[in-house]
Order: sequence, then structure tokens, then C-alpha cells
Amino acid sequence: MIAAIVMILFLGTVSLVNGNGAYTCRDMNDNPVDWFIFYKYPRMFDERDFINSGKEFIYMDANNISWQYPKILMNDTNHAVYYTLKQYYDNKDNTQDNFYILYNDEFPNSTIWSPISGHQKGVSLFNAGGGYWLIHSIPKFPSNSSYEFPSNAVYYGQMGICISFPYETLGKIATQLFYTYPFVYTKNVPQRMISDFGSLQNIADGIHKTTSPYTRMQSFISAGGKQFMHFAKSGLFGKDLYYDFVAPTLATGLLVQSWMHKSNGSYANNLNSTCRPPDPYNVYDAHKIQTPFLNFTSYDDHSKYAIAHVESGLPYPYLCIGDINRQITQTKRGGGTMCFLDGSVFPVFSQLIETFYPCKSFKYNHYDIKN
Repeated sequence: MIAAIVMILFLGTVSLVNGNGAYTCRDMNDNPVDWFIFYKYPRMFDERDFINSGKEFIYMDANNISWQYPKILMNDTNHAVYYTLKQYYDNKDNTQDNFYILYNDEFPNSTIWSPISGHQKGVSLFNAGGGYWLIHSIPKFPSNSSYEFPSNAVYYGQMGICISFPYETLGKIATQLFYTYPFVYTKNVPQRMISDFGSLQNIADGIHKTTSPYTRMQSFISAGGKQFMHFAKSGLFGKDLYYDFVAPTLATGLLVQSWMHKSNGSYANNLNSTCRPPDPYNVYDAHKIQTPFLNFTSYDDHSKYAIAHVESGLPYPYLCIGDINRQITQTKRGGGTMCFLDGSVFPVFSQLIETFYPCKSFKYNHYDIKN
């Protein structure tokens, strides 16, 4: 299986076309772009750090595979995330022609949150010409009325990935969301699109997966021809997304950055770095994060991403960006991660995790294995 995946992912790409008024991810100059990644920095309280507001970010996209520091803030209105979401704000009233869904386990401008739905955050916008899927880690974002950056998202690092897709991809996105059970605060599902993709009816009706199988890996091809793989799990899976699904499917160990703070005054909720012989693929939690412009620790970071890792030799160049943490409570919640294999992006992205925690213990509610 791994050989087939590698062969497919190295196929050539085609040009991104923004025809028929298609919605796409937008780059830092408001031009269509096949994909981009942003990494918002945490707020730093050391005066020696010149990047310290908690609103700065770095950025890369399909046309510029290196981290750029644009010296623009997330609450500004002249960057890729804003331009991408502006398409929704400008066109959301056209409910006949546009599909959109905004979901977040913490609703924007509200105290409403969900402890049982999928632990995930994102936006998808499509018309008949195409659309995009933005997956991110920012709580209470984005607002469904106008662009604003939430104050509670300033303190910790955040990451997101946006991918442009052709229209025929929309049904596959709906199926992945059927598994993950997002907490939706805004949606519009035109009836004619349901006629094209029956899986959209689940979104329209607010239905989620309740029977096995509880996981699904879906291959996607972007508007520019790039291969991606999305891993989705239902809360009924009852296991860790990364160790129990992503790592064995990709046949690689992983370094994972996710939220590992205390819960109810204890760190016992964290799964911790996981080595469970004879399973061949270890999953390690990140410790120190390094970027070209600022270094910090995993404690300061709310991002959720994974990087392929092997104990010796060179790994397959996989990287993943998603929305769920490595915590016991989140084994019982839906969530996902978007992965791709890229020999050019990997050398840049893989430098982010400088050090990681060794394996000590591995915990689930239904077993506790000491390493």
C-alpha cells in the first residue's frame, strides 16, 4: 500500500485554473494559489523576542516553498487567510449557488463550545467552479459575519492549511466530515449540490457516523493536481488518530505537535510519546519548536501537525496538518489531519520540531501499557 501511495503522490501536477468564478485559496497578493500553510506565532513575553504580539505569522505556498515572514498581523486585512475568507463574506448571501460550512468546537463571539463533537476547526466554500478547504487550529475563528481575529487565539501558536479543489471533490469532503462530526455554526447546502453529491445531505441534516468502520482515509487531488490524503476518525474509534491510524497507514513513525496542557489540574490526560513493541511505528510528542525567525516550546503552541520520523535512515517525506490532539479525552472525539508527501516541502517543514519527548507511558481508558 505504501508503495502505491508514494507512486501516486509523486505524479506530476497541472496548472491551477480559476475559471468559472471558482473559489480558491488566495496567496499573500490575493492571487489564486493551489495551497498554502500559515503558522501563527505564540505571544512571547520576553522583551528580547522582537516577535511578541501573538499575531505575527509565517507562511509558505505552492509557489514559494520556504517560510516567509511577511511582517503582517493576523488581525490585518491584507494577507492570505483574509483574502481566502473574504470570498465567503462577499458571497455568503448567494445561498442558491454557494455551499459553505464553518465549524469550530468553540463558536466565535460566544461562550458556546462542545465537549462531544469533533475536535476540529475549518471552513469550506464551493460553487460549481470549485472551492477550498481550510483546516486550522484557531479557536473561535472565523466569525461568520466579518473578518476578525479572536483575542483568545493570540497567546498560543496556531497553524492552518488551505487547499484549492475542483468541484467534484466536494462530496469527498462531506464524507470526511460525516466521520469527524464537526460542531457547525454556519452552513448552506444548496439542493442542486445535494443532487450532485448525496453525501451533502448528511451535512444538511446534521448527521454523523455512528456505525463501523470508524476511520476513513480519503485521497484528494487539488485544483493544481497535487495529491493529498485526509485521515478522519469518529469518536467511536476510541483511539489516537496519529498512533493508531496515520502512522500504520503511512508506514512511518511520527513527530507530533499538539496541545498537551493540564486538564483538571493534571497532565494525566495526555497520551505521551508512544512506543509499544512490537508495533514498528513510534509516535513522539514535540518539545522544542524552531523556525527561521522565532523559537519556542510545544507548551506555547496550540497547533496540530505531524512530521514523518524514523529511528534511522531517511523517512518518507510526509507531513500532516490537522485539528485534533493526542489526549485520552480526544480518543473519544472525532477529528482529522490532512497529509501529503513532498520532497521539497519536507526539508523545510521537518525542521520545525527540534526536540521531542522520549517514550515513558502509553495510556488509554481501556488499557495502560508501560514502555
